[in-house]
Amino acid sequence: MKHKTQIDYQQMQYWNLVQSLSVPMLLYRKKTATLVLANHEALNKLAIPPQENVSETLDSRFRQLLTEGGHTQWDQAIERCLKVGHSQFRSKLQLPSARVPSCKLDLKRFEEVEESWIQVEVKNLDEDIETIKAREAQYRTMAEHFPNGLIALYDQELRYTIVNGEGLRVIGMKPEDLEGKRLRDVFPPEIYKRDEPALKAALAGETTRSIVPFGPQHFRIITLPVLDKSGQVISGLIMSQNITSLVNAEKQLQNTVQRLRLAINTAKLGIWFLDKETQCLEGNDQLFKIYGITRETFNDDLQAWQKRIHPDDQAHANEKLAEIFEGKTIYDVDFRIIKPEGSIRYINASGCPAYDADGSVIGWIGINIDVTAIKEREEFLREIFNNSLLAILVADDQGNYISVNPAACQLFGYDEAAFLQMQVKDLVIPDRTSTDDRYQQFLEQGEEVGEFAFVRPDGERRIAQYHAIRIEKDFNLSILSDITDKKEASKARAKAKALAIKNEELERFAYLASHDLQEPLRTIIGFASLLKKRFGEQLGQEGLDYTNFIMEAGQRMTELIKGLLSYSRLGNNLKLIDVDCQIILEGVQRDLESQISEANAHLEVGSLPTVTGFPAGLQILFQNLISNSIKFRSKDIRPLIQISAELESDKWIFCVADNGIGIDPIFHEQIFNIFNRLHTRQEYEGTGIGLAHCKRVVELLGGEIWLESTAGKGSKFFFSIPA
Repeated sequence: MKHKTQIDYQQMQYWNLVQSLSVPMLLYRKKTATLVLANHEALNKLAIPPQENVSETLDSRFRQLLTEGGHTQWDQAIERCLKVGHSQFRSKLQLPSARVPSCKLDLKRFEEVEESWIQVEVKNLDEDIETIKAREAQYRTMAEHFPNGLIALYDQELRYTIVNGEGLRVIGMKPEDLEGKRLRDVFPPEIYKRDEPALKAALAGETTRSIVPFGPQHFRIITLPVLDKSGQVISGLIMSQNITSLVNAEKQLQNTVQRLRLAINTAKLGIWFLDKETQCLEGNDQLFKIYGITRETFNDDLQAWQKRIHPDDQAHANEKLAEIFEGKTIYDVDFRIIKPEGSIRYINASGCPAYDADGSVIGWIGINIDVTAIKEREEFLREIFNNSLLAILVADDQGNYISVNPAACQLFGYDEAAFLQMQVKDLVIPDRTSTDDRYQQFLEQGEEVGEFAFVRPDGERRIAQYHAIRIEKDFNLSILSDITDKKEASKARAKAKALAIKNEELERFAYLASHDLQEPLRTIIGFASLLKKRFGEQLGQEGLDYTNFIMEAGQRMTELIKGLLSYSRLGNNLKLIDVDCQIILEGVQRDLESQISEANAHLEVGSLPTVTGFPAGLQILFQNLISNSIKFRSKDIRPLIQISAELESDKWIFCVADNGIGIDPIFHEQIFNIFNRLHTRQEYEGTGIGLAHCKRVVELLGGEIWLESTAGKGSKFFFSIPA
């Protein structure tokens, strides 16, 4: 504990200091709330009684000086001071001279060992009124003319006293909309809750800076305290500047930078910078990724970087790099690198000098791109180009060929060297439209599809179909195919269609003719039969013979007409199904049972397949071939008929062989023609339509029929059916 003499000495020094101050100062004892000291400024300006009367209580003395309404503030200030150690408030003091000055009272508490004191500092605010008015005039003048923003002055209650500037008009307000009002009286909660802390901070002596939005506008706000002569805060000042254009520019710059960064990342660009002085090489993350190394393991000198280049490409890459060091402004080179794990990548490197503000070269900057995928794609396209079955030609805008593939050389009959000496017009057979005019029209339109005739060096005329596309300037691509055979096939199909129409007309004619011919034949046969029956005795033998001749001829004519009608109808409404030839042959054997028995014929039937066909046609086919083998048999040999089938590739080959009279080879072709006979009716009966029927059935099934035979040695009839 301090000695009392020492304490009294320190207290005396403090009181002497208070007496020397130029501002009114009062000192109260906390316990008794009594005034123990008033300096000379307090006695003079506040009419404090002489020193011998300072023992009056705090409440009784100052409540006489405080105007109405100040008592409550004073009590609250004392209570706050005792609680937190300091407080202040504003009030008017009622002096005996009837002057009512505006004062600011600052209360501070301090402790000694045995006592607690409250120090009251009184500041007369009226003395600064003229200064404040002059300053407000300055502020108002400045605010009225403040460009691209606003200036606002506000008091201790956060009420605006001065507001003006171009920024007010930007947000659609006038000075009178704000002056005399608080922030919360005008703006919604989201604004005053955001901005009031800065205003209060200025009244506490702090300066704050911020950027705030107001609708589409952006403002830079500086809030700072306004001080009086003694350094005390008397109000707050707001200086606002409209920086919308700057914010938008920054956003645009940020977007540009972001897009650039995105483009760099998307394009996988490795950015590098080579410092001229240090020869150190710096790069972005993508550059290290391209080379398969890390920043930690990389020695950043140029030589270390060059060692990554493939040995076969180092000389060329270093030569190009030396050129940029010698002053060339552009560096562009392709080379291969070897990554640490041994893989080889293709790189495109480019760059240019970097300059300082004085135009001096400080280094070189550029990019590396991994173009391995492009190189591989180029190689893939080159393989397609060289191995394509379609002819591919590339010509410039003047019509000169600059590249052709092997298929083009094969199509047109020229080697590559000869092609590259030719123009488009040298291939095309001229027509009524000039080739030069057509090519110019193609260049304008950018695409053309068509065909043209050309003549190969050996004189063969061919037709090519083409699709030409203008890729870019001096690069026009044409893809061609030979359609000569297709054209011929198209002509053949047209002829076949015309023939089918004629056949259809012929079938209709045959049907109508056979139908109409049968009626008079029936009449002739009927009257001949009636003549023989009624007048047979009168006609005599010769008359009867003539009558029989008429009837037999009519009957043969009827059979011929029926055969013609059957032939014309064969294949109508054709519907192909799976047909078991074994079952078909069993049915034919039953139908020919009497004929087989009469001739004592022997049939040997092998294993027969199931084919796609129509049952009626196959029945006619087998029946005619077997019937002919029985009919044209040798008189002294028992008929033997062998039926078999073998699969060859994609078709079944059927054979019907006999040991009959055989057929001379000179007749092998004509026997399949309709109504064609090799023997007289007296020798062998028939209409001459059977084999024609067989040929038509086989052709309808997509096969062909032929025979192997020699006169007197039997016959082998073959026919094919697709498997």
